[in-house]
Amino acid sequence: MFVKNTFRKVVPLFILTTLFFLLANNNAFAQSEQIRILSYNVLEYNSGARDVYFRTIFTSINPGPDIIAACEFNDLTSGEPLNFLGNVLNNPTSNLYDMGTFLPDKEPDGTIHHDANVVYYKPSKFTFLSSKLIIADGDGVSPFVNHPSYEWQLYNNLTGNKIIIYGIHFPSNGSAVRASAASIVRSYSNALPSGSYFIAAGDFNFLTGETESGYITLTDKSIGYGYFLEPLNISGSWNNDPANYKYQTWSTRITNLGDGGAYSGLKNRFDIILNSQSIVDPGGVTYLGPDFYKTYGNDGLHYLTYNINDLGSTGLSNQAVSQTTADALFHASDHLPVYADYTFEIPSAKNPPYQGSIAFTQVGVSDGNGSHPDEIEFVTLYRMDLTTLKITNNEINYDSTLGSGGGTYDLSSTGWTDVPAGTHVRLGPPTDNNASDGILAYDGSGTLPVFSSSGNNQVIAYTGSSSSPTYIAGLHWGGTSGAWPNPSYEPGTSSDIALGNYNNYYFSGTLTGTLYTDRTSLVDPGNWTGSATWQDYYSQPLPVELSSFSGKVDKDGVILKWRTETEVNNYGFDIERSIDKTNWGKIGFVAGHGNSNTPVDYSFADNSTIPAGTIYYRLKQVDVDGKFEYSSIIGLTHSVPSKAILSQNYPNPFNPTSTIEYSIPGNSFVTLKIYDALGREVATLINGKQNAGMHSVNFNGERLASGIYFYVLTTGNSVISKKMNLLK
Repeated sequence: MFVKNTFRKVVPLFILTTLFFLLANNNAFAQSEQIRILSYNVLEYNSGARDVYFRTIFTSINPGPDIIAACEFNDLTSGEPLNFLGNVLNNPTSNLYDMGTFLPDKEPDGTIHHDANVVYYKPSKFTFLSSKLIIADGDGVSPFVNHPSYEWQLYNNLTGNKIIIYGIHFPSNGSAVRASAASIVRSYSNALPSGSYFIAAGDFNFLTGETESGYITLTDKSIGYGYFLEPLNISGSWNNDPANYKYQTWSTRITNLGDGGAYSGLKNRFDIILNSQSIVDPGGVTYLGPDFYKTYGNDGLHYLTYNINDLGSTGLSNQAVSQTTADALFHASDHLPVYADYTFEIPSAKNPPYQGSIAFTQVGVSDGNGSHPDEIEFVTLYRMDLTTLKITNNEINYDSTLGSGGGTYDLSSTGWTDVPAGTHVRLGPPTDNNASDGILAYDGSGTLPVFSSSGNNQVIAYTGSSSSPTYIAGLHWGGTSGAWPNPSYEPGTSSDIALGNYNNYYFSGTLTGTLYTDRTSLVDPGNWTGSATWQDYYSQPLPVELSSFSGKVDKDGVILKWRTETEVNNYGFDIERSIDKTNWGKIGFVAGHGNSNTPVDYSFADNSTIPAGTIYYRLKQVDVDGKFEYSSIIGLTHSVPSKAILSQNYPNPFNPTSTIEYSIPGNSFVTLKIYDALGREVATLINGKQNAGMHSVNFNGERLASGIYFYVLTTGNSVISKKMNLLK
C-alpha cells in the first residue's frame, strides 16, 4: 500500500532571483546531447608528412570529438592552426570543424613566441564566444619557455549552456614555475560566476602527479570557487605505479624520429582534463565519470621501454587501438590524446545565468517618426516550444491568477514548436502609440504586485491557462490600453534586431548588425545588465509530494521506483542504502524535474553486489538551494542461491560489449574467464574473492574478431560455462 509522503511544507511564493530573465516555459524541450572534449599536444605542429597520421588518429576516434583543445603549434600566425583545420580535421569531411579566434603567444612587451594553443569545435553543436591569452612567456612567471595557456568560451547550440575551457600548456622547467602558472589559472577560474561550467585541458607537465604543488593549487578547495577535480579518482603515483600505467600520455616513443619529440618511453601523465565541481555535479553540463575518460592508445602494456606501436610487456601488439592507429600515434606526436565525455542538457537548473528561456529586448519600438507603438520583442535563450507561451497585458490578481485586460498574444496557433536559441520574435504592434517605456522592479517581498492602477499597462508572459498560469512575470509602462493584440510576425534570426541606446533596456553587449555577432552577444547572459531585477513567480506552488516508493529484487539487482505528484524547487534525489537502518551510504543520484504540477515517475537500478538478507533504501530529496528531506524507508529481502548460477550474457549476439551475470551461494574465490573456439584464454574478467549473492560484469570484445566464445565461471567446486557470439 502506497503511503503519501510530503517532503516539505507548501511554500506560498517561490521566487527565482535571476537577473533580467523571464522564465516563460517550464516545458521547453528537455533535450540533451553527449559531447566529447579532447586534449592533444600536437608536437610543434607544422603541416606536411605528419598530417596523414593525425588524420588517421581523428578518423579512428568514434564518435569524434566535438571540441578539441590542442597545444604546441609552431607558428607566429594562424597559418599552421588553419592548416591543421583544413588538412587534418576537415579532411576528408569538409566544414566539420571550425577554429576559435587565434591568439599568438604574445608577451606584454609585444614579443611573439613560436608556441600557441588553439581550440577547434563543431559549429553544428557549438558557437564560439571568446578567446583570451591568460598566460604568456613573461607574464609574471619567468621563464615560461614558450608555453602559454588560454581561456576559451563556447556556447552549446542545443541547450544554451556555456562551457569555459582553460587550454593549458604548463612549463617543463620546474615545479615552482608550474605552481605559479597554476595560481594564475586559479585567479581566472575563481572569478567566474557561481554555477559556471569550466574545465582545464592540456599538457600540465606534472612530473610528480598529485603531490606536485601546481596540481595542489589547482585542486585546493580552500582558496576559492574555481577549483578543479581529478576525473579518474586514482590513487598512488601517476608516473611510477604499474596500476596507473594505462593513464600515462608521454612519451609514445623510445625511438628518436628527429622531429623534436621526446623518446624516453611512456612514463608520465602530462596530459589531463580536469573538471570543475559544477560539472561533476549532476544536471546541466555533467561529466559522465571515469568510464568515459580515455587516454587514447594506452593499453597499460606499453611503458618505459616500448614504442606505442611495438609488442608490449606481454609480447602483444597494442590492445587499445588497431596497429594502423598505433603507428599513427607513434609518428604524429610524442603525446597521446585524452578525451572525456559529458552530457549537455536543458533546462540547466543549477546554472543561474541560463535559467531564463526568453529575455525581453524592448517594448515600444521607435518607428522612425517619433511614435513608440507598444511592440514587444524578445530573444529565446534556449531552443524552445513557443506555442505554449502567452503574452498579455492582463492584471495579476492577489491570488496569483490573471485578471481582465486588453488582450493576450496566444502563440499556440503559430506552429512555432521548435525555435532555436538566439531567435528574435516580434509581437504587435498594438494601436497605442503613446506609451513611455518602463520596467517593473519587484524585490520579492510581500504579495505579487497588482498592475491595475490607472494609467499603467503591463506585459505578462506565462504558460498554462489564465486561471492557473504556470509562470508569470511583469513588465509595465505608462499609458493607456490599446486594442490588443495585433498580428505576430514570424520569428526571425537575431540579425533582425537593431537595438540602440534609446530602447536597449538591459543589453550591454556590442552589436555590429551581423547574424553571427548578434546571436553570439544576445544569447550570452554575461552581456545583460540592469538596475532592476527580473523575478520569476510560480503561481500556486506545490511541494515535492511523493505518492509512491517501492523496490524489487531481480536478476539485475534491485530496481527502485517512485513517483512525485508535484514538484517545486526539486534539484533531485540521493539514493541511500543500509543493512541496519542506522548506517547509510549514498549509492547514486537521480536529477529532479525542478518544478512540475503533473506526476513524474522515477527509477534507479542498484546493480552492485546485493548482500543476503534484508537491505534498506531511502530517498534524500534535495532542493536547488541545498535543503533536503528524507522519504520513508523500504526494506527488500534478498535470498542466497543454493548453488552457483551463470546466466546467459546479454545482448547476445553482441558488438562489442555484453553483460554477464552470475550468483554464488557463499563467499568464495571466483574466476570468470573468456576463451575462444580453440580453447585459448583471451580475457580474465574476475579473479578474486567475492561475497555471496548476485554479481554482474561487463565484457568488451572490441579487440577480438567475430566468432563464438565461451565464458567460464569457477567458484569452489563448481565450474559452469556458456557460449556467446561476438558479431561485428
